[in-house]
Amino acid sequence: MEEFYQELLHPLFYRWISYQDNVERCDDAFYIENGDIKGNIQFYEEGIVEISAFDLKSHQEKFYLHFEMHDMKTTLEQFKTFFEFLAHHTQEEKVDIIDSQTRRILLSCTGGLTTSYFASAMQDILDKEDIKIQVDAIAYSDIDSVAAKYDVILLAPQIAYKLNEMEQKYGSKVFVIGAYDFATKNFRKILEKAL
Repeated sequence: MEEFYQELLHPLFYRWISYQDNVERCDDAFYIENGDIKGNIQFYEEGIVEISAFDLKSHQEKFYLHFEMHDMKTTLEQFKTFFEFLAHHTQEEKVDIIDSQTRRILLSCTGGLTTSYFASAMQDILDKEDIKIQVDAIAYSDIDSVAAKYDVILLAPQIAYKLNEMEQKYGSKVFVIGAYDFATKNFRKILEKAL
């Protein structure tokens, strides 16, 4: 039954997106322009979606997120985050990182590749500010083998649907990284929430 339900997500969200303002459709992709920001939504096989936004003036990527449409709630949250970004794009505020009892942070996504990049960028920020916290990344399937060594476990938005399962195993040290912060690479905000 779950597979049947997941198969319905693609046509449902494809249609929902086509009704949003300023959306142009081309095959399995949508393009949205809002001032200097151009957004792109691309649907792939197996329920995979890639959403991104580029600043047309600076030619820089300002938002990037890929995920599997696993369930209605998390899929809708990912798309709403994207449209919110397009509607209210502003420069991210600087956030003060406060020192805390946290000494080790683990990031996790489906395969660990995206969060490895995040872990590296976050570690650079901590090292520059001489904050003694270690940040690592791992594939979701490997969390159980290392979870006991970490004070905080952060799940990427792509695996937000696993939060309840992880909380049952590891309690209140598990959090989901907000899709907006993840997609805009707001490393400081992610660190602040972790700490």
